[in-house]
Formats: sequence, structure tokens, C-alpha cells
Amino acid sequence: MSLTPNQSGQKTLRKYYRKYLWYFLGGIVVLAGANVFLGMSPWLLREAIDSLENPSLESLAPTDAFYGMQHAMAQTATGVLPWFALAIVSVTLIAGVFRFFARRTIIWASRDIEFELRNEVFNHLLKLSSRFYQRTPTGDIIARLSNDIESVRLMVGPAVMQLINTVMVSIVAFYYMIKISPTLTLYALIPLPLLSIAMWQIGQQTHRRFMKIQDHFSTLSTFVQESMAGIRVIKAYRREKYQQKKFEGVNREYVRLNLDLVKVRALLMPTIVFLVRVVVLIVILIGGGDVIKGTITKGEYVAFMAYLLMLVWPMLAIGWVISLYQRGTASLARLDNLLREVPDITSPAEPVHPPQIAGALRFSGLSFTYPDSNVQVLHDIDFEVKPGETLAIVGATGSGKSTLISLLMRTYPIPDETIRIDEIDINRMALDDLRGMIGFVRQDSYLFSDTIAANIALSQPKVDMDAVHEAAQVAAFENEVESFPQKYDTILGERGITLSGGQKQRAAIARALLKQPRILILDDAFSSVDTQTEELILERLKASRGNITTLLISHRPSTIRRADRIIVLDGGTIVERGTHDELIAKQGRYYEIIRRELLSSELEMLD
Repeated sequence: MSLTPNQSGQKTLRKYYRKYLWYFLGGIVVLAGANVFLGMSPWLLREAIDSLENPSLESLAPTDAFYGMQHAMAQTATGVLPWFALAIVSVTLIAGVFRFFARRTIIWASRDIEFELRNEVFNHLLKLSSRFYQRTPTGDIIARLSNDIESVRLMVGPAVMQLINTVMVSIVAFYYMIKISPTLTLYALIPLPLLSIAMWQIGQQTHRRFMKIQDHFSTLSTFVQESMAGIRVIKAYRREKYQQKKFEGVNREYVRLNLDLVKVRALLMPTIVFLVRVVVLIVILIGGGDVIKGTITKGEYVAFMAYLLMLVWPMLAIGWVISLYQRGTASLARLDNLLREVPDITSPAEPVHPPQIAGALRFSGLSFTYPDSNVQVLHDIDFEVKPGETLAIVGATGSGKSTLISLLMRTYPIPDETIRIDEIDINRMALDDLRGMIGFVRQDSYLFSDTIAANIALSQPKVDMDAVHEAAQVAAFENEVESFPQKYDTILGERGITLSGGQKQRAAIARALLKQPRILILDDAFSSVDTQTEELILERLKASRGNITTLLISHRPSTIRRADRIIVLDGGTIVERGTHDELIAKQGRYYEIIRRELLSSELEMLD
């Protein structure tokens, strides 16, 4: 039987409840203790009031069973009242100590659960495939990691604590109320069914409206994230006012949805207060008559009202608890949907762990169509690359070059035996092993908001500055880093915005080289680097790491001609293959691509 998102979400929380069971059990115990002592206060008040009318009644004074007071001290009202006051203060202080420890148990556990749940969600995100991130906005992910987890914490911690407290207060209060007058207690319970119905209806509305709020908060977060990431484009095209107006519309909708929730929640508290006042009115009318008739004493009447007032805050808090519960379950459903996402790519159950990789590649009859698409991107791709060889992949935009090399890293599912490394099917390798042996540099190099050294040493558990310097030297990046005031400790802005395009690409190349890969993929990695620097990098790369198998994607003739062999893609199919000189001699597709690039370069020089 399949679980609904809400059932599955509660199943997700159960493992945390089990782990922190003793915290919650301890919270129940101390809350019970707090309310037992708190429940003594009105009873002591009752005894004190009745003792004023009957000061000689020994049974009404605090006895040895209560506080160990001597029998003689209960002979007069003036003698006994200070002890009643001291007793009331004492039980209140003890109740306060118990409440302190209640927060140190349940609330403490909720913070730990929040910490572990956030780690679980983040770790799960790291396992998900590219397909998930292509269809899920970044703002939606951020909203789930922040607002949704916070709502779950409030449900698990404060809401649970207040719910337990409400139950305990109700048990203690009703026990003493029934002891004073069962009939009066029965009259006080008359409005409760109406209260339950009202809270249920309002709770359902709260859940639905909060779900809409969280969904729209994801939209709002995505809009802000994209606007900040693309701020330079916005300024360049003078779209500030347009973005302001668009944000105002998104923000106004967020406010409207919150106001819709406020309207519903605004009904809850007045409804509870009204029904509580009705209960108080009933007790005043009927209880007052019982006092006049002598059915109950004045002290019992005052105590009964005190116990009734003890129930007011829990009854008011029920509305708050329901709100937190509905918000928490809505957020839990959203988190559960995320946690139930299954990665498209996983390591095999019994992976092959090759002891040493030479770097030989074989593509055999590879055809590929993107998920949710009917267009075949690659068709019957078949070629080999020897260890230490450099292969250039050339083709027009959209010919399938980037798709081809991304499949080597298993970013999407591929048929068995279509891509092999050293004659081992990559589908049989552990993902960590496969991706650990490949260095990948894309055209749009991504750098993190960290130091230059930390960005270059990303693949290393600890920054080795000697290795960082060596990798930067090969990538022709060393001299520029040394010119920065903080050198390798320079903090980069978001996405490496501190650096120019060419500097970012060279930092990314250094990062890939420090990984010491057996296979190096350079996907248009020199597009922002001048030709002279590019040639310098390639020469240093060949001299220092000549045994690396290299796949080059580029449009530059100076880059392509250095390759040992070249394949030309057109429409997802290999149409030509050979060396630079062989393909130029054929004057086919490759010849046209090179001629066009040379012509474009000449025109740029004239400009």
C-alpha cells in the first residue's frame, strides 16, 4: 500500500522520535511534575479561604502530610495564613523549576531534530541527478531548507510541548474540579464540542492556505536568487524598474496569501475566547447559586474558578498548537516530496573497483535521448581513445559535443557496454571511482565564495599549498594570483565574480589538474583565454602530465590542431574522423568549420 505524502512525512519523523525518545519521555515526566505542583496552589487557596471562616478547624490547616507543619500552628487564622502563602509560593517555584527542565528536554530535542533533518535533506540533495536540478528552481530548494524545516521544528518542539502541557493541565484541573463539584464540572464542559468543531474547521483551512504560502515563498525566493545572480545583466539592459515592478507583484501576492491565512487564524482566537467566557459565565451563574445554597464553600468556589482559569491558557494555546501543527504538516509534506526524489544515477550494488586506470576510452554504439524528450541527441557513436592520447571533438552548436562528454561522467542513464574505461563498463563502476578519475573543466567555470587556494584545492581534504602552486603554475595562473594583495588567501565573490572570465577558467583548470585525473575533459575551457596563454597552458600540461587522456572541445584551430586525433559531430553523428592534416585535405565538414573560424578571427582583428 502506498503512503500519502503526509503519512510518509510522519514516517520520516518517527525515526527522530525514536532516537530522542528519552528526551520526550523526560519532558512528559517533568511537565507532569510541574502541573501536579501547580495544581496544589488553588487547593491551598481553598484551604486558606475556608480557614478564615473556620479558624479552629484543624483539618483545614496545612497538616504534617502536606508540609510537616506542627499541629499547634493551625489554631488561629492569623497564624496559619503566612504558612499558606509560603506553601503557595513554594509549589509555584517548584513548578517553575520543572517547566525549565521541560524546555531543556523537548525543545532541546527539537533543535537536534532540526539540525539532523536539515543535514538529511542537504545530503539527499547532493545525491540527486542533473535532471532534478533542471526542473527545480533554486529558490524552491532554499525555501525547503529554511522555512519548511523551521516549521517542522516548531511542530516537533513547541507544539508538542504545549500539547503535552495542555493534556497535563486538563487532567490536574479536571481532577480537582470534579473533586469539588462533579455537576458544576459537567456544566463547564458543555461548550467543548463546539470548540472542537470550530478548531477542526479552522485547522483545515490553515493547512491549505499555508501550503499555498510555502509554494509562493519558493517562487519569491527563486525570483530574488535569479535577480541577484543576474544583477549585471539587469543593470546592463537597464531593467531595474522592470524587475522592481515584477518583484512588487510577486511580493504583493505573497502578502495577499499571508493575509488570507491571517483571516482564518483571526477567527480562531476570538472563537476560543468567546467559548471560554461562556464557560466562565456558566460557572458564575451555577456556582454562585451553589455557594448561596451551601452546596459548596466559598473556598471551593474560588478554587474551582482558579482551576477553570488554569484551563484558559491551554484552551487558547490549542489554537496556536493547531496552527503550528497544520503549518508543520504542510512543510513536512513538501520536505517528504523532496526526500522521496530518487536519483537517476546510482552506484551498482556490487561495483568494480579497478586497481589502476590507464585512461583508455571506448564508445560503442552509443545513442542517447534526453529524458522527457523525443529527439535523439546522439546516434550510434563509436570511437576509441588510447591512454595518454588527446582527442578533439568538433562540431557546430547543438551537434551533441557537450552531451557526449557529460555522459562519460554518467550525468544521465546510458545503456550498458556503450562507454568503457580500460574495457570496464562505466555502469559497473562506483560513481565515486568514476568521477574521481575524471577532471572536468566547463566553459562556464563555477567558483565558490571562498579563497583562491580553497577553490583550487576543492578535490583535496586538506589544502596542500605546494600542490596548489604547482597546479596554478601549469594553468598559467600563478603570476596573477601573486599580484593580488592577499594572494591565494584572496576571497572570491559569489560565483568567482572577483575574477575575470579568463582568470576563472584558469582557476578551474588548476582545480582539475590538482585532482590528478587519469582523464581530463576541457569543454571549451579556453574560450576566455587569449591564444598565447592557451598555447602556454597546453605546452605545460603536456610536459608535466603527458600521460593524461584528454578530451578537447573547442572551436579554435590553434587548440584543435594540437590533438592527436579529431572527430567531427553533425546532428549527433560522427561524420568525419582523423588528424588535422587529414581532415583539412578532405575539405569536408571539418575544413568548413576551420575556415569559418579563421575568417571570424581575421574579422575580429580588423575591428
